[in-house]
Amino acid sequence: MIKRIEFNVLGCGMNTRTTANELLIDVAHERLNNWLVEHAVSIVNIESIYETKINTGDSRFTCLRLWYTD
Repeated sequence: MIKRIEFNVLGCGMNTRTTANELLIDVAHERLNNWLVEHAVSIVNIESIYETKINTGDSRFTCLRLWYTD
């Protein structure tokens, strides 16, 4: 069965985004990969990648909206 999820791959402060993009990409990739292995699922399609800001503080989160199957 194919399911959809919005996966928060990374949260970071504003200043971190611009100074350590390469590291952030590595961390995001590792978190997503760990989630896929832990849940024994495969990505079918990545619908969108977007950045969102939470109500408290200045943190931003990179999110994936994706379709997956087990």
